Order: sequence, then C-alpha cells, then structure tokens
Amino acid sequence: PTFRHEVYSEYKAHRDPMPEEIESNLPWICRIIDAFRIPRLTCEGFEADDVIGTLSHVAELAGFDKVVMVTPDKDFAQLVTPTVKMYRQGRGKTPDVLMGVKEVCEKYDVSNCRQVIDLLGRWGDAIDNIPGIPGVGEKTAKKLIAQFGSVEEMVKRVDEIKNDRLREKVRENGKQALFSKMLATIRLDAP
Repeated sequence: PTFRHEVYSEYKAHRDPMPEEIESNLPWICRIIDAFRIPRLTCEGFEADDVIGTLSHVAELAGFDKVVMVTPDKDFAQLVTPTVKMYRQGRGKTPDVLMGVKEVCEKYDVSNCRQVIDLLGRWGDAIDNIPGIPGVGEKTAKKLIAQFGSVEEMVKRVDEIKNDRLREKVRENGKQALFSKMLATIRLDAP
C-alpha cells in the first residue's frame, strides 16, 4: 500500500492483479538485475511512478543535460520539462515517440506540462480508479483547462461555466476533482 491507498482505499481497486507467471518470476528477475549490477530502487509507501518522478527531478536539479523516462503511461507527461523527456515505445504500426514540452502541450492541449495533472483531476483515470468529475471526459476537460487553467481556479470560478449541466457537475464534484488531482500528482520527493 502507498500513501494514496491510505487516503483512498479504492485507489487502483479495479486493476487486475499481477499475472502469476510474472509474480512467481520476480525473485529470478531481481537476481538477474542484481547480477548485471543494475540498480533497483524502491521506496516503501511510494509507487514506482513517485520514485521515477523523484529521480527525474533530482537529476534535473543536479544539472543533467537530458533525462529520459521510458513509459507508455500518460501520467508521466506531467513531469516533462525542457530537460526531462518521455519516451513512449511504439506498438504495431504506431512509431516510437520522444515527447518534450512541445509534444505534450500539443497532445493534451495544455500550456504547460504540469497541467496534465489538472486534466486527470477533471476526467479521472479509470486504470488507477481516480474518479474525476463524473461525465467529464478528455474533450470537456481540455475545454475547462483552456478556460480556467487549474482545477483550483475552475472550482473557485464555477459560476462562469455557461453550460448549466456542466456547471452543476463541477459544483457538485469540485472537491472530488481537487482530490483526484492530488491522487494523480506524481510526487517528486520520495525519500
């Protein structure tokens, strides 16, 4: 369990367990990694996402010219900076992609990469069971980002939402959106 499970017991509740064939081979995988002297870093109470986020942040602060996170997980787009890139391996006919600030901003219609957290706070994340605002998908979340920027600003200025149904959804679920944003935020301070 991580700090996210402590505040939200339903976090990742619908995710399938690790396949038995992988779980039973983990000790062997760890022995092979150790034999090749490849560092294995973990931190109790934190997810691998938070460890990777912390490492990318520390590397950037230490002056590394380029840091590359290899992952297909859209959550990591929030960590992209001029120094930190996200490499997504292609599948099938989809090519490999190296995403920098420009690519993340274009893909998610945000003005800065940290706003990916605000998107996830609004539309949620089914894989991690982050609720977001019910009925708000990616398209509506992007419109709300364009209008308000942050989830906090959206909640504060909810009366400016012209669509009556959407305004009520945001009013009723504003606290949930803020909570979802907190759950979706990759930590940069794992000990």
